[in-house]
Parts: sequence; C-alpha cells; structure tokens
Amino acid sequence: MKTTPSFRSLLVLLAICLFAVSGWAEAPEDTASPVALTLAEELFAEGQYAASAIEFRRLALAADDPAESATWLWMAARAYAQPDDVHAARLALDLLDDAEFAAPPGDVASPLPIAFLRAELTLRLRESAPARYYFQTIPAALPETVTPGEADAWREFAARGAAAASLTAGNLADAREDVAAYPTAVEVVDAYAATSRKSPVVGGLLGLIPGLGYAYSGEYGNALRSLVLNGLFIWAMTETAIEDQWALFGVSTFFEFTWYTGSVYGGIDAAHRHNREALQETISTLRPVQASAIEPDPVALPILRLRFPL
Repeated sequence: MKTTPSFRSLLVLLAICLFAVSGWAEAPEDTASPVALTLAEELFAEGQYAASAIEFRRLALAADDPAESATWLWMAARAYAQPDDVHAARLALDLLDDAEFAAPPGDVASPLPIAFLRAELTLRLRESAPARYYFQTIPAALPETVTPGEADAWREFAARGAAAASLTAGNLADAREDVAAYPTAVEVVDAYAATSRKSPVVGGLLGLIPGLGYAYSGEYGNALRSLVLNGLFIWAMTETAIEDQWALFGVSTFFEFTWYTGSVYGGIDAAHRHNREALQETISTLRPVQASAIEPDPVALPILRLRFPL
C-alpha cells in the first residue's frame, strides 16, 4: 500500500511529539525554580515566616547539590528565627544543624552564616555560655573574600555580641574583656556596672508595707495603686468588724488578702523587671548593629554570602 505524502508527514509529526513528551518527562526538575524562590522571599517580606521557612525547606529537599540544599536550610532557619519565640528559635537551631550536616566541609559560603545565626539564637534563649562561644568564633569564620573594612566591622560586632552574652550571665569581668579593644563599648559596660540593680528579696520584704516594694524599683504608679487598694479594703474590714457584719468582713478579708499578697509578689516582680529592662537597654546600646540588618546577598543565591551594613 502506497502512503500518501500527507500521511507520512502526519506520522513524522507524531513521532516528534512523542519524543518531545518523553524527553520532557525525563528531564530533571529545576531544583531552585525562580517561582519557588520568589514565593519564599515574598512570604518572608510579608512577615509570614513559618510559611516562608516551609518553602525554603521544600527548595532544600528538591536541591541536588548539597551546598545548595544547605543554603536553603539556612534560609529556612533564618525565617524561623524572626519571631521572638522560644519554640521557633529551637526549630531554627535544629535546621542549622541540618544545614551544617548537609553542606560539604567549609561550605555554606563559609562557616560565618552558621556561627552568626547560632550566636543570635542562643543569646535570645539566654544560653549565655554557648552564645559567647559562637560570637567568639565569628572572626575565625570570616571568608577570605571580605574586605578589610568588613572584617573589622564583623570583629567588633562579634566582640559586642560576646559582651552582651557575658552581661546576660551577670559576668561583668568577661564583658569588659570581650570589648577591651573598643573603648566606647567598655564605657557602656562600666555604666551598666555603676547602675543600681534591685534585689528581689528586698523588694518582697518591702512589699509587706503595701506599695513600698513597687516604690523601691521606681514603679510609683503601681505603688500608689497598691497603697490605695490595700487601704480601702483594710478600712472595709475594720468597719464591717465594728458593725458585726461578718459576712461582708469575710468578703473584705478575702479581697484584702489578695491585694496584700499582690503587694509582696509585686515588689519581687518589680525588682526583676527593673533589672531586666536595665540589661536590655544596656545591650541595645552596646550593640548598635541589629542582627536583622545583616542579610544574605540575594544576587549571590544559591551561594550564601552575608552583607554587613557598613
């Protein structure tokens, strides 16, 4: 049977289509597709950090290159690290372990991103000794590609971070040692050392006199409220006792017991708040460069390079 030219052409076209479909099916998927990466970055920019972390983890699972997979795991850890949440910080630290395990030795651009993020997370979790150690490892982790100015900035950042960890642990001597090369930072530590910190024990004992525990820590508004409330209910107890209104006396006594114990515990809490706020204010002054200002260079991805704000 003789095949017409049009029928032959149809067979050839069909063969080409089958070959193309077969080739497409066998072609490897683009591991870091622009669409997937853009979605992860957009979610991060919108503050949807958990969703962004999930998208970065998907990129890590799809990546064939171990170094690239480590980069996306680090990006996922960074996303989880954004909320000031203990659970999220723990998740981020676990992902950093996965990133370090996935990368070839000395990869993830350099050990710098791992050390940087671990230091910040452990400091947030108030794990002072590990935080100080990770900050101290930052200078040794700097890649050879950084400029001298960037290297100096990183070293000062690391020294100030280590001092913040030492202050969190209550070790003023170590904090001074950490920033010994930076006189302005030493001044901040010395100013904190000269600041009067409040004793929770003294605050609680003074709270036995309603309002005095609050006043000891400088919370004069709370002190006045505590004094007025306790005074009113003591007056109510006295009046109801004189009038033999024992049911109302019992109610007044119950509420006065609540306000009175609140005065004692309030004096303790006020001392803790005073010390915590003084520490946080000192750390904020000590560390003018915030961790959130240090970002990965988007142009270099999937190679992970951190940009220091000079």
